Amino acid sequence: VQQSFTFNDTFELEFGLVQHKGGPCGILAAVQALVIKHLMNHYCGKLSPSNAERQQVLTKVLALILWQAANYESGSKLAYVCCDSGRSKFHSSLLYRNDGITEKVQFSRCSTLAATENCVQEFLPQFQSPMGKGCILFLYSLILSRGVNAIKADLDEPDSALMANHGYCSQELVNLCMMGYSAQNVFNNNIDLDGKILKGIREPRGTLVY
Repeated sequence: VQQSFTFNDTFELEFGLVQHKGGPCGILAAVQALVIKHLMNHYCGKLSPSNAERQQVLTKVLALILWQAANYESGSKLAYVCCDSGRSKFHSSLLYRNDGITEKVQFSRCSTLAATENCVQEFLPQFQSPMGKGCILFLYSLILSRGVNAIKADLDEPDSALMANHGYCSQELVNLCMMGYSAQNVFNNNIDLDGKILKGIREPRGTLVY
């Protein structure tokens, strides 16, 4: 739970995100890859950015991931950005036990990429708070942006999940971060396996499989 998007302050590693414990590595790896891509494309490969530059890049990357995953509601594309309101919106019941995060979440709807960037920038201190809840808040934002029904439709198997054993991110969640949809596989396009369609990565993108 205590994982945010905090950068390394070690010399020549300023581009790197710091992971405290196992579990959120899938989300962090996806965000890290896009941070490096943005630095390579827009900062002439500068991998020792200033703190202001790091915050600017992180804002753009988080917003881009959410906007890429954003689904359509009543004909309009909407991305969601979640934050910690600081107070409980509802209380424990037979169906829900307070976890210190979910009951305090509030969200903003954004109808453009620029609006999504502005919203992420507003709540960036929460996403970057050391040992905070930034990773969980971003995960909630991503799920709401894509939509639960759309995520289920992306999957090959109805009982698949975004979280794997021991609390680690599944391939579906990594693909949701990288591609904007929660495909279960890493091969290109779809494969027909004896009449069953296995969903892969759609063009024009692909993945390198080791």
